[in-house]
Amino acid sequence: MFQNFFRHNPSSKITNFNVAALASNAYVKALSNSNLKVYFQKAGIYPLDRTAVLLDNFKPSEPYVGLDPKPVSAADQSDVD
Repeated sequence: MFQNFFRHNPSSKITNFNVAALASNAYVKALSNSNLKVYFQKAGIYPLDRTAVLLDNFKPSEPYVGLDPKPVSAADQSDVD
């Protein structure tokens, strides 16, 4: 759609006024029934496939252990407030 727009309107720009018309076609195709079914199948949601997502993806997060922050003096603290 964007390529057609630029081909037929080479001097035009995409603006707030025409972006919805240009993007709506892609949006409708991406959210078609057939695409949504494929997305749910790949994710293992429907039909349920417990092997679609590896168990390693469900490990608990690890806390960040970095350098101790530099202490802020009372004089520097007053500048922040």
